[in-house]
Amino acid sequence: MGETARISVVGGSDISREGLTGLIVASGIAATCSSVADWRSLPPELDGGGHLIVLDADTEEQARTMLAGLGPRFTRSKIALICNDFALAFLKEGVASGVSGFLTKDIDFSTMLRKIQLVLSGQKVLPTRSIDDLICSETLVPPADWIDLDRGHKLSDREIGILRCLVDGDANKVISRRLNIAEPTVKVHVKAILRKLRVENRTQAAVWAINHRSRPDFRLN
Repeated sequence: MGETARISVVGGSDISREGLTGLIVASGIAATCSSVADWRSLPPELDGGGHLIVLDADTEEQARTMLAGLGPRFTRSKIALICNDFALAFLKEGVASGVSGFLTKDIDFSTMLRKIQLVLSGQKVLPTRSIDDLICSETLVPPADWIDLDRGHKLSDREIGILRCLVDGDANKVISRRLNIAEPTVKVHVKAILRKLRVENRTQAAVWAINHRSRPDFRLN
């Protein structure tokens, strides 16, 4: 078994910080959690691949200050950022600064916990509406082979259901519970989805899904 993950919840009000820590612990995530009021007091010895820093920021400027201070001290830790919203320019800055997850404060706690699990597993997480903005902007141009699927490579109903879960940011274990299928079966379907869509990872599959949700033969909604 791998080492137990360590999660540090930094910033935010006492209620939100302690509340999120309590929910993470109560959710059964295999992690030891602690709240730290000030990011400056986070012990550098926590730095490691199994450490996740969850930053609760009120503004983008506050987030930038935290990231600038934490980056040099925590070079191996994963970072997830909680903010009210994210401008596209800030998303690019955050990714360049090593942020693995961007979580908005308007999502429910169960969704937030699923996204935290994804970040812990090494995935990158963006808010769904930010992916929508990226698709509508000039900052992301989908490859030509994302335009449509060959008729011989259409997704099955089960694969469409799993793709919906990928758009929601679900990990394989969560998909297994939601669809009542075995986790190894989920892995097989995810590999098939990536192959059929000609994408390299789950994030690209989710972007493809959002970009094609109006297709009558796709039925994402």
